[in-house]
Amino acid sequence: MRKKPFRNDMERCEWLERLHSLLSEGYSLSYSLLMLKEFETESGRRWCESVYDALQSGEEFIYPLREGGFSKEVINCIFLADKYGDLREGLIQGALILKKKYELSQKGRKMLSYPIFLFFGLLIMIGIMSEGVFPHFTMFFDSMGQDLPWLTKLVVSLLSFFQLPVLLLIFTIVLGVIIWFRRKTLNEQLTLLLKLPILRSVTKSFLTYYFASQLAPLLENGFSLHQSLLILKEHSQISFFQNEADAISNDLRNGFLLSESIRNRPYYEVQLASVIAFGEAKGSVGKELERFSNILFNRFYEKLQKLLSVSQPVLIGGIGFIVMVLFLSMMLPIFNIVDGW
Repeated sequence: MRKKPFRNDMERCEWLERLHSLLSEGYSLSYSLLMLKEFETESGRRWCESVYDALQSGEEFIYPLREGGFSKEVINCIFLADKYGDLREGLIQGALILKKKYELSQKGRKMLSYPIFLFFGLLIMIGIMSEGVFPHFTMFFDSMGQDLPWLTKLVVSLLSFFQLPVLLLIFTIVLGVIIWFRRKTLNEQLTLLLKLPILRSVTKSFLTYYFASQLAPLLENGFSLHQSLLILKEHSQISFFQNEADAISNDLRNGFLLSESIRNRPYYEVQLASVIAFGEAKGSVGKELERFSNILFNRFYEKLQKLLSVSQPVLIGGIGFIVMVLFLSMMLPIFNIVDGW
């Protein structure tokens, strides 16, 4: 099996930053790749050579990036910058996206590893109590002709419900929902995500940022709005934005302003239409979109960080509550037995 050239997004980020640095110093893309391969591992060196060979044979720069594990949004950012703008800007923006994603994944791993460890410990505790402790309590109280405390009876009833057949049924339902969701079109998936209160805000921020960040550099590099939308329709690496560019182009042909078309679409933050309207009034839509996309980028990752920050105490609190209930359900029968003596 061929070893991957990069282990994680941070290594991809650093590679893009080094390539950006060489291009900024005046080296050509081909020569920069030859220089970079000298500082890579064996797998990274082979990958750099494949990128160089692809460029020499006339292929687009983005195709080898897919083999390097670069995400679709990063490839899209670099591709549009390479084809219609400044490749260096695309590289630095792609590096920033990868850095943020890596930091977020590391923070998520650190924050969720402890709750996940507690959760598996809780499952072991539940298994021991349901198979070893509660059956003895039930047999003992039945032989004494007494009822278990209501909390213990409730816990025993719940644990008897979550047996293997029920768990398999729940797993099958969840798996079926995932398959059903993945078979829907991207627009249908996004429509469903926008209906979920927790994910609605994050989804809108994500879509608004990528729409603004793709359209802004095209307008700033002298393309008209119609030309920019046509480029997105034909060359965006994300199918959703291809469809959106086509739909917005139809609105423009029907006499709508860009701000009016955006306002009528449910996928974007409400501020996007206002920012575009302000840019239309000043004749600087590209500049306003670029400024707004930078704000959205920071806001988007702040929302994800807050979501992670909230999830840890919620998970720990939920696990703690379940442990407390299990403890009380086990201790109450013991107290009743002691009182009976």
